[in-house]
Amino acid sequence: MSALILIRIYMVSNIDLVTSRIIYKSFHVGVHAFHANIETGSAGQVNVHGQFLLNSNAMDVDIQPLPALTYTTVGGIIDLYVFTGPTIQDVVQQYWDVIGVR
Repeated sequence: MSALILIRIYMVSNIDLVTSRIIYKSFHVGVHAFHANIETGSAGQVNVHGQFLLNSNAMDVDIQPLPALTYTTVGGIIDLYVFTGPTIQDVVQQYWDVIGVR
């Protein structure tokens, strides 16, 4: 008997068109592939961690059922950040600290 494995692939790319620079008066370059994973332990405690891959090129993000993620980029510099939480508020705050939101 074989098991069905579901894999979702999301294409993520940036926009840097002449029209966007005219309308928004800025460049829109960069991809923010941020993912938060919420896990429940055997004693009922909730642990959260997050990942953020910063890259200026197009990428595919494959979400697999293990849970697992596979990032495929077409090149560029890869900045991978791991946020340890332990709460979702901590993970989001750590992400905001990296990208400069306050």
